[in-house]
Amino acid sequence: EGNTTFVHVHKNESWSELGQKLTNQIKGIQPKARLTIKLPAHCELRAKTIAGSLAVNSIDAPVTIRVITGKTTLQNLNGPIYAKTITGKLQYEGDLIDEHHRFEVITGSVQLKLRQTPNAHLDARTTTGQIRCDLPLTQQKENRHLTGRRLRGVLGSGTGHIKANVVTGSLRVISA
Repeated sequence: EGNTTFVHVHKNESWSELGQKLTNQIKGIQPKARLTIKLPAHCELRAKTIAGSLAVNSIDAPVTIRVITGKTTLQNLNGPIYAKTITGKLQYEGDLIDEHHRFEVITGSVQLKLRQTPNAHLDARTTTGQIRCDLPLTQQKENRHLTGRRLRGVLGSGTGHIKANVVTGSLRVISA
């Protein structure tokens, strides 16, 4: 599959380090690490993290993001986007090209802050929570059920697709 770069961060710990780690967890002290990876803009990106923040910007290729717990911040991506967070906040800011984009959060929020109205069919759902779309939406269909809300419609010419799903939390599509 062409050139692939794998980055795996792991720390081998001695018994005394494990003891110190347990003591720090009891005290509420969390270890931190910051990892910055710079890639050519045209490289496809697949990234995942178990706990922590993940920020991605200025990629001109497909982006796939998976976060178990934490904040995900995406900016200025020019390719199809798939982003999933189990618990946390998922934010995108920039334009969305006419592609298939999918944003999913189990518990937390999705915020799409767009500079321009994209050309896409929007399908937004929450099981427990609110949906807000401030962009001009044609062919709008809104369903409210005991267990959820769904908002569908067309943004711009509707050539792409934006699917956003939040099980428990809020979903917002707003102007930047």
